[in-house]
Amino acid sequence: MAAFVLVVFVALASVRVGRAINARLRADMPRRERFALISLLLAPFVLLLPLALIDMGLFLVVVLPIGFATLLATGWKVVGRALVLPGLAFAVLFYALFVKVLFPTVDRVKYADTHLAKASAFDAMSRIYGVRLPFVSGSMDRVAARALATRDSRLAEEVLVSAKPGSARELLIPSIEQIWGARAYASAGPLGQGLGRAVVGGRGVAEAVSYAENTYSVFLLAEHGAVGGLIVLLLYLLLTIAAALASMRAGSTTPASHRASRALFIVAALLIVIPASYVALSNLGIVPITGQNMPFLGLNAWSDVALVAGAIGIIITGAMRRAEELA
Repeated sequence: MAAFVLVVFVALASVRVGRAINARLRADMPRRERFALISLLLAPFVLLLPLALIDMGLFLVVVLPIGFATLLATGWKVVGRALVLPGLAFAVLFYALFVKVLFPTVDRVKYADTHLAKASAFDAMSRIYGVRLPFVSGSMDRVAARALATRDSRLAEEVLVSAKPGSARELLIPSIEQIWGARAYASAGPLGQGLGRAVVGGRGVAEAVSYAENTYSVFLLAEHGAVGGLIVLLLYLLLTIAAALASMRAGSTTPASHRASRALFIVAALLIVIPASYVALSNLGIVPITGQNMPFLGLNAWSDVALVAGAIGIIITGAMRRAEELA
């Protein structure tokens, strides 16, 4: 819950950072000072680093909308070419983490000839550019176990025999069980089993986990099928469209205050929609699970309450700011 409270505060701070950069940028500013000031766009990225200690996938899912809101509040034209250096640094780091965490390859593990080679390839999945990072090593171990179980559950079972003792190996069994269970619940057909008829209680997915990151498959898809799941995703999409339309009402002229309200609308919507889309895909076994709840659908989860309440508060703040602008 504290982590999601941090996300909400960083989301608000990102808009403030964007406005502050916009107010201080001048056309006659020396190039070094300009680049140094633009580098502050990476401040929300740094503030969110504690999330990487919990789960690297969660960090990546959240940093995207907040980074976009910071840039939007600053203004594309105001930043100009000065965005190249911080943008390039962010792109390189994000690409490395994005591919490694969300869409990792398991070919090295799959085509390894010996048990020792399989163990070495699995260990490499926990490293960034061959280096085992000291503070996020536990998070990367979870990434490796969940990614391998998601990509190829049979291969993950084989690696259980080959992998050397360690936290990554210990995480393989619960990861295999959770992903297998999520897929089993999700295969309930187009209409599901009916309201309240899903089998819950530690069958494939632990009961506590079923109330959190697997709510979409264990309850929604199992009870209401693919049709119900699609309808819920369309509701999230409707929220995005509503936020986009509200943010565009200022017209073609966008002073700093207008950009701020737009950024508030968009960051709040994306903080809900991007995680919801990712959690839905992870419950279908398409991408690795991050441990985050489905926004608005987390059962018995105060972390979900913190994130959703914060997002709603940001939307209300943006609406109040927009009302002042229109007045």
